[in-house]
Amino acid sequence: MEQIVDPAAVLPILMVSPSSALCGRVEAALEGNGAIRFEQSFSRWQLAVERIRMSDREAMCLVIVDEEAGESGELNWLRLLKESASSVPVLALVDRASDFHVASMLELGVSGCIEKTFSPAHLSSAVLTAANGGIVLSPSILARVMRVGPRLGTAAKNYGLTRREKEVLRLLVDGMSIQEIAGMLSISYHTVDTHLKNMHRKFEVKNSRQIIGIALREHLLEGRD
Repeated sequence: MEQIVDPAAVLPILMVSPSSALCGRVEAALEGNGAIRFEQSFSRWQLAVERIRMSDREAMCLVIVDEEAGESGELNWLRLLKESASSVPVLALVDRASDFHVASMLELGVSGCIEKTFSPAHLSSAVLTAANGGIVLSPSILARVMRVGPRLGTAAKNYGLTRREKEVLRLLVDGMSIQEIAGMLSISYHTVDTHLKNMHRKFEVKNSRQIIGIALREHLLEGRD
């Protein structure tokens, strides 16, 4: 499962954005939170990927990316970032990105997307939620993702989810942690973890964030009861 932040540790933040002003806003917003340290910003995603590849893979960090970090709206930068360190959570700051672009980022495994109009409290909360394996989606962004249909040229796929797996998935999309899901369904942490591992196999993905991106993109949660 995804790496969980040690509550006693300070979480280093790396940021990728061509905008020095946005980097400054993020650094200022996180400055008062003793659990978070803004470590370094990069104007290009290639530099961030290099930095992560050279770092200690066991050292936990979180990457904040600007939607404008890529070239011509391409998402190759995010693919490379996730391939370099799949366990490192990525939080995207979005503004003008299309609904399809946002949905694609989620499917590639970002921990969530928040608007660039964030408040310091909102950003700090989103960073810590993402770092602890949670999903960060505001109601407005969730609505945007739900407007995007299944991938063009693909038929709706039957992933063969069991009733219990669907229940776990719905709660996961609602932002619940494994522990919270276990409490809500009156089952053990280990059982929830097993359900998630089974879904990783069925969806052919490496982490729960990708499952959520696919579930939203392909409208697997429509008709929720």
